[in-house]
Amino acid sequence: MNENKVLITGTVGMMKIFQSQGGLHIVKFGLCKSSKAKTPGSEWKYQWFNCVAFGETAELIEKEITKGCKIYIEGRLSQSSWKDKNTGENRTSTDIIINSFTIVINSASIPTDNYEMNLGATQTNKKDEAFIEDDAIPF
Repeated sequence: MNENKVLITGTVGMMKIFQSQGGLHIVKFGLCKSSKAKTPGSEWKYQWFNCVAFGETAELIEKEITKGCKIYIEGRLSQSSWKDKNTGENRTSTDIIINSFTIVINSASIPTDNYEMNLGATQTNKKDEAFIEDDAIPF
């Protein structure tokens, strides 16, 4: 039984796409998970998780996923440590290594100007609160 399993849904931030020296595709991105307490007047809280995919999974993410997509991820946690080159301080990072993913909402299907069609077939400039504005995504 694999006790290191992560299941999470969130909104994709900026992606870094590159290849290892051996030619292995690698994709890194932040995943934003938002939540709001059920008490009246509570504010939204945002948590960011580092996500990494390798090989075929990375290639699929590169082709299918863009910043703003809402996706469901299955993966595992991986922690790494290093010494900061500038400060000499020890650093750690916990990443979600992606095994598989499912697109919940593809940002390509969302109009880029956040317009919403009304019944009169005209456009209004009503923002969809279900999506995070690009300016709110820190990377």
